[in-house]
Amino acid sequence: MAASGASRARLLGVVAWVAGFTLAAEVGLHTRPPGSPIALFWPAAAVAVAWLVLRPGRSDRAVALVAMGAVLAVEASTVFEAPSGVALTVLAHLALCGGCTVGLEVTTRRRGRLRHHDLLTALRSSAGLVALAASALAASAATAPVIGAAVLADGGGWSWETVVAWTGRSSVTVTVLVGTLVALRRAPTARAPQEGTGLRWGYHLLGPTGRARARSTSRLEYAALVATTAAVLALIYGVASQLPIAFVLMAVAAWAGTRFSPEAAAVHVTGTALVLVALTSQGLGVLAAVDDPLLRALVAQLFVGTCFVLAMLLAYGEERHGLLAARLLASEAAARSQAELLGAVTSSMADALVVLDADGTVVLSNHTADALLAGSTAINMADPGQHGFHLPDGTPIRLDDGLHTRALGGETILGELVQHVDSGTGERTFHSVSGAPLPTASGRRVAVFLLRDVTREQMHLRQVQGFAGMVAHDLKSPLASLAGWHQLLADELERLGADADDAASMNRRIGSSTRRMELLIDDLLGYASAQAATHHPEPVDLDTVVAEVLADRHDLRPGTVVCDTARRTRGASARRR
Repeated sequence: MAASGASRARLLGVVAWVAGFTLAAEVGLHTRPPGSPIALFWPAAAVAVAWLVLRPGRSDRAVALVAMGAVLAVEASTVFEAPSGVALTVLAHLALCGGCTVGLEVTTRRRGRLRHHDLLTALRSSAGLVALAASALAASAATAPVIGAAVLADGGGWSWETVVAWTGRSSVTVTVLVGTLVALRRAPTARAPQEGTGLRWGYHLLGPTGRARARSTSRLEYAALVATTAAVLALIYGVASQLPIAFVLMAVAAWAGTRFSPEAAAVHVTGTALVLVALTSQGLGVLAAVDDPLLRALVAQLFVGTCFVLAMLLAYGEERHGLLAARLLASEAAARSQAELLGAVTSSMADALVVLDADGTVVLSNHTADALLAGSTAINMADPGQHGFHLPDGTPIRLDDGLHTRALGGETILGELVQHVDSGTGERTFHSVSGAPLPTASGRRVAVFLLRDVTREQMHLRQVQGFAGMVAHDLKSPLASLAGWHQLLADELERLGADADDAASMNRRIGSSTRRMELLIDDLLGYASAQAATHHPEPVDLDTVVAEVLADRHDLRPGTVVCDTARRTRGASARRR
């Protein structure tokens, strides 16, 4: 059902176009001066080109060309008696319409747009209008000799006036009428920022009241434009018909193109053009001084074609300007919203966020960072101590080893501890600093730093370390006593000799355990006093460690223990065989 409905609509469209083309051809024939093979006005060419542009399907175009040939053959037979003249006339019209369409498509392909809607978008622009005018002029000039040959075949004489009239009439008619249809038929990708004939500037950004006021103002101005045009036409063709003041219409066309949408400008200028050509063909106005009606109509059409191109170039330029302005405003609003969101996020952070350039100038900071820096807008990187920053033990930070220098050098810093002394109160706080370089489009070297206050954690850690040191110190006293009694027992067993071998073995184990406990307590004391000192890992002989463990495990059966210290693992493996 859907397919049959689409086919029916397509058939109705073809029938409507054939009827419109036939009507346009009849209207054109009625503007032909007596004895002239060329009509003063030929809208049928514009109707044909518009159909070929708006309906790019091959079958649609084939049907259009066949129907066009049949209608033109009938119409041409009323002008030319010789069959060759009729055939050449049909050929000239088909070549004109087809050549203009091909020229537009070639231009479109060069611009990288191949789809139908993209073709409409390309035509609905200043460049598209120029391409339309150039294609129409080239096709008209190329087919003008064919019309001259048709006149010769029908028994007439060669006339340059006929060739020039064909070229000017056809190119202007196609440009004006097809340009108007393109302006009225918007492609989905070519939406203007205004509605109807509304004025442009920021229309889509206005509220309902503002849009209503803009539409009301637009209608009043458009009414003023129509009234002014009517007054100028009355002046040119009535009150001051002998004065060469037709150029005033160019100013009216510029008004229409500058202040109104392309649709409104196209309709207004095209309507004005039809009235002007009709009055001129009747011998009215300053152009009536041209005796040849064909040349008189040609001059009038060239004038209105110039007015149309002027108005549409201004209209499309203003439309593009409005679109670009709308995009710029949207981008500005998005950037402002993003900046406000970023500001809200950074302001709500409890950690200090600061961005510094290579000279130490504060590029960006939040409220926490401002309080930490005491409002400073720059940091002296040669002496950060001026701003209260020191190493955790209170020693100065060297410039070549500072976090700022390292971050600008490309290093990512994670959780390094610094001490800050408030210049006013002398309060000491500790901060965990993370930093990284920031890439910039201008090549400016900047780095971002995040400072998290870890004073409470450091105080807790120091309490733990102090407790560990106290416990280790308290354990040293009984352990020293134990070591003394172990030594006395060892001396006594040595005096007894071989009768005390088993007791001596047990005593040696006691001594070994005592020494290991002393090492553990020494390590605990070292950890308690190390605080944030740099760690220096050292290799550990696992054979010795395992041997000491096995010496204490007297419950294990005799055997062999092998330590695979050559394997690169987190810890060496030991297995008992």
